[in-house]
Amino acid sequence: MAMPLNSRDGTSHAGGSHAGERASRPAPGVEGISDLQLRWREALVLWLRWNQAYEHVAEQMLQAGHDPARLEQLMDQMDELRREAVAQSHQLLD
Repeated sequence: MAMPLNSRDGTSHAGGSHAGERASRPAPGVEGISDLQLRWREALVLWLRWNQAYEHVAEQMLQAGHDPARLEQLMDQMDELRREAVAQSHQLLD
């Protein structure tokens, strides 16, 4: 079961993505909203992606015969999502 990693369309991708890369591409349906609103949306989407990843990893941990290497990879992806969400949240709150 693949975990969606793209905040825009729910598709998976191989490499990590950075906020600057996503911010340079307008999301569908965001015309007419302010930059601040878009930044808040990005931060909230990151937290929702992190939550989805957390739930997926928790499910994997409870299944018998799970692949420890895959589980570690998922946890690393979760950590990256969390760090990015925390950084964006701090910027918005400052």
